[in-house]
Amino acid sequence: MSAHAVIDLSNVCRADDIPPLGVNWGVLDRIDLVEAAWRAEYGADAGTTLVADDSLKWVLRDPADQDRYRRLIRQGRVATAPNADPVFLEIAQRRQCHVLSRDRFIDLRTDFPFIEAHPERFLSWRMADGRLRLRRSGIVPVTRRKVSSAQEDKEAKRNTGFDPREHEKVLHTRWICPGDCVHAQTWPDGLRVWPVKRSGVPTCPECGSRLHAAGRRRPLREIKVLRALDEKEIMRFPLEADAALVLGRGALSDGVNLAMSAAGFRAALEQVSRQHVLIDLETGPDGTGTRFVAVDLGSTNGTALKRWRGIEHGFSGPVPLDPGAHQYFGEGDQLLLGGTILIAVSGRRFVVDPQLPADDGRGGGVTTTLSDGDPAAGAAS
Repeated sequence: MSAHAVIDLSNVCRADDIPPLGVNWGVLDRIDLVEAAWRAEYGADAGTTLVADDSLKWVLRDPADQDRYRRLIRQGRVATAPNADPVFLEIAQRRQCHVLSRDRFIDLRTDFPFIEAHPERFLSWRMADGRLRLRRSGIVPVTRRKVSSAQEDKEAKRNTGFDPREHEKVLHTRWICPGDCVHAQTWPDGLRVWPVKRSGVPTCPECGSRLHAAGRRRPLREIKVLRALDEKEIMRFPLEADAALVLGRGALSDGVNLAMSAAGFRAALEQVSRQHVLIDLETGPDGTGTRFVAVDLGSTNGTALKRWRGIEHGFSGPVPLDPGAHQYFGEGDQLLLGGTILIAVSGRRFVVDPQLPADDGRGGGVTTTLSDGDPAAGAAS
């Protein structure tokens, strides 16, 4: 049986270290060099399957490339998908063949365990002595925390349009909606949810109005809301230090209505009270350090805490919170609302330089960075 490779066509066409060198838009001729290197290494009859993101057609500037690309699709030589990565990884896993790409697929390690089990099947390239040669991509095992963080970054980009690693300053700015929508009326002092990106600027996720910057946020973490039954994600929102939020099922000027993203989750959210639980990210007496606290607000169906006990033991059984009592919890722990909704801390961290201003809505302002925290190694994030 001859060797076969699935090629990440979008990745190859955008690679500016493949001739024409330094050209940073899509060039279709680059695939010819990569396929030639593959056959030189594995035999003239070594086969290839080309898979591309739908967006590739927009980065091929040369009309000849565009015509050739459409022709390859019509001939069945190229398969396309909104997100090509899981498509060609599924093919590679099923056919037990190689993958040619510079991507290391950190966000897909859970879905495709063969990536770490067979790193030798993942190849990249380099130019040497004027020739393109294949080499191993350098796939190495990564922690579950890093996988989760990579997944969250991609999910954030899909949901808001902002790539957390490119638009950190936007996410670390407090925003006010100047419109007359529910968000503007509920949160006149600043949205309690993330902005979304439209036409390159932060806009209100409810009405689409261009948002007004209202200064830098305090240190913050991201909170995830999940259905307890299957841990499907319902929504995410920022939690700022010393700015307690009430979580419940209804419009809350001092909190977040968990039902605002309720499509498909209504049955689970019916067990949540209108004002169910208060959560906060407290700073220490000297203004440094943070810790999470939860207070059940006398909810009908109660709030419970599930402690993370490590990768060998998983989560403890849910321990009910006494209404009105302050309960501290860690990053790896989960709150269970009404037995049906989980509240968890995202693995994503936001770090801000306090000496710099917040985003001004026009692309200037503070630059923050994200880092992977691992307070509870292996905890779901």
